Amino acid sequence: MKRQLWLLALVAAVLLNVAPVLADDIYVIGGGGVGTRIASLPYTISSPGFYYLTGSLSLTGSGNGITISSDDVTLDLMGFRVNGPGPNATVNNFGIHMSGRQNVEIRNGTLSGWWQGVREDGGARHRALNLRVESSVGGIFFGGAVGAQFLVKGCIVDVGFGDVGIYLQGGIASGNVVRSSAGDGIDLAEGGIMIGNSVSNCYVGINGREAPGGVTISGNSATNCSLYGIQCIGPSSVIGNTVVTGPSGSTGIFIGTSSACLVTQNTVAGAGTHFTPGAGTINVANTNAGF
Repeated sequence: MKRQLWLLALVAAVLLNVAPVLADDIYVIGGGGVGTRIASLPYTISSPGFYYLTGSLSLTGSGNGITISSDDVTLDLMGFRVNGPGPNATVNNFGIHMSGRQNVEIRNGTLSGWWQGVREDGGARHRALNLRVESSVGGIFFGGAVGAQFLVKGCIVDVGFGDVGIYLQGGIASGNVVRSSAGDGIDLAEGGIMIGNSVSNCYVGINGREAPGGVTISGNSATNCSLYGIQCIGPSSVIGNTVVTGPSGSTGIFIGTSSACLVTQNTVAGAGTHFTPGAGTINVANTNAGF
C-alpha cells in the first residue's frame, strides 16, 4: 500500500510540473504559479510572469494589440488569434510590441492584420515559437545588439506586402516557413544560424548579412524568389541548401563581391543564374549540383 501511494504521489508531482492546466480564467503553471488572462485589446504587460488568451481578440482602432513593457515574460496565445484592423502601410501598428526588453517568449497562435505581427526594437534573448503571421505588412522582427541570441522556431509567415518575413539581429531561425513576402523571406544579421527553413515567392529568400564571425545557412529551401534565393554577405557557410530560382534574371545563390564563404553540398535548379561567387569564396565544386 505504501508503495502504491508513493507511486501515485510521484505521478501527480510529474503531471503538475510538466503541463500547465487551463480552467476557464485560471492558467496554472507547474510549481503552483498562476498566469494572467488577457481578455481584451489593447493590453499592456507591465510585470514579469505568464500571460495567456482564452479566445481570439481583435483591435479595431489604431495602436498596438499587446505591448510588453517588462522583461521575463511568457505570452501563450493558446492557439487563438490576435487580430488587427488590417495591414496599412501608413500606420505602424504591431500585434505584439516591445522595445529594449529581455527574455520574452511568445508562442502558439496567429497574428493577423498588422504592420508587423511581432516587433522588438532593441532587446535580447526573445523566443517566437509556433506563431503564424498573416495578412500583415511584415512578420516577426527582432532587432537588438550584436549577439542578441534570439530564437524563431516553427513559425509560418504569409504576408506579401513588402516587408521582411522574419528578421533576427543574431540568433537562430529554425524550421520556419515564409511565403509570399515581397521583401526578404528570412533576414539574419550579426551572426547566427538559419537551418531547415523554407521560403518561397520572396524578393530575397534567405539573406545572411555581414556579421562578425559570419552566418551559417544550412539545410534550407528557397523557391521562386525574384532576386536571390540565398544571399550571403560576409565570411559565412552555405551548406546543403536547395534552391529553385525565380525567372530569368534572378540568381539561386549569390555571394557578395568581397565575401569569402564556404559553399558546399547545395543544389540549384531553375531558369535563373544558379551561382554567383564572391572574391575568395570557397566553392567545393564537386559537392554542389547545378553550378
